[in-house]
Amino acid sequence: MRAQFSEFTFGFSLVSELANTLECRAAPIFPSLIEEGQPGCGYDVVMDLAAVPFFLQFKLSEHLKTNAAKEAKHPSGLISAPYRRFHITSPMKSNQHASLLGLASTAEHVYYCAPDFYRTDDLNYLWGSGGVAHGSVFVRPEDIGPIHDDERHAVCFNGTTLSNDECVLFSKPKALTPFSIAKARDSVHASLAETKLPLRKLLDRWEEDFEKAGQVARSVQDEQETTIQKLLEERRRAALEDQAIDQSDRQLTFRIQTFYEDPEPMALRTRVPVPTEAEADPMTRRLHELSRRAATEFGSQMFVLQPQSS
Repeated sequence: MRAQFSEFTFGFSLVSELANTLECRAAPIFPSLIEEGQPGCGYDVVMDLAAVPFFLQFKLSEHLKTNAAKEAKHPSGLISAPYRRFHITSPMKSNQHASLLGLASTAEHVYYCAPDFYRTDDLNYLWGSGGVAHGSVFVRPEDIGPIHDDERHAVCFNGTTLSNDECVLFSKPKALTPFSIAKARDSVHASLAETKLPLRKLLDRWEEDFEKAGQVARSVQDEQETTIQKLLEERRRAALEDQAIDQSDRQLTFRIQTFYEDPEPMALRTRVPVPTEAEADPMTRRLHELSRRAATEFGSQMFVLQPQSS
C-alpha cells in the first residue's frame, strides 16, 4: 500500500520541525519546499558561527500488510508483515544512489529519510505534535554500500526490527543500523563541538568537498555499471548456451540513465529561489550554489546546522 501523501508533503512536515528536533539552528538553504521570494528564505545562517552541513533525501514508505510480499517470503525470515519499505533506485535507472555515496564520502551527515507511517491521518497527527522526525527512519547510504546487481533493493523495517535498532536491506538480506532523530542529533552536536571554524571560513572546504564527492560518485557509478554489465553478459551467454529464450526477443543493452532521466520522483527537485538584492552578498551566493549542486548533482536537500546561541 502506497503512502497517502507525497514526498513534498512529508519533506515539508519534517523540514518545519527540524531545528527543534535537532536542538540547533537548522537553516534549509534555498529549499524547494519554501515558496520562492520569501524574505530571508534560506538565509537564516550566521557567518561567524560554527556550522556543519546536513543532507537529506526524502523517500516514501510503502506499507505491506501481508506476508505475500517477497521480502516476507525470504527464507531468512528477517522481516514479516506488517512492515514498511522504501526502494533504493537501481543503478540501471539513475546514478541517484552513487551520488549519495559520493556525498557521504566527504560529508558526515547524509541520510535517506523515510516515514514509519503511511496514512495522511498519521502525518497530520505527528505534524501537529511535532513528531514527524521522531516517527521517521534515517539510513546512511554508506551503510547500504554500492549496488552490484540488477535486483530491486529496498530497506525494510517494522516495530520489531526498529526495537532491535535494525532495518533490513533486500534483495540479499543485510542488517542495517538506522538512525533515529535523537541519534542524528547527538552526532550533529558532536560535530558542532569539534568544528572550530566559522561558516565563512568553511565555504572553501565545502566547495572542495563537493568536487571530491562528485569524483567519488562518478567512480562508484562506473564501478556499478561495469559490474552489472558483466552480470548481464554472463546471463546472455548462459541463455544462448541453454537456448532458453529467443535471442531475437531478448533485450540485453544496459543503459545507465542520467540523473535527470530518473523516472522516479526525486525528493525535493530544485526550484531554487533567486536571492533578493539585499541577500545577494558573495557568501550567500556561494551557499546558494552549494544548495543548487546538492539538489541537482546529489539529489539531496542541504541544511546548514549551527549552535543555537553565539
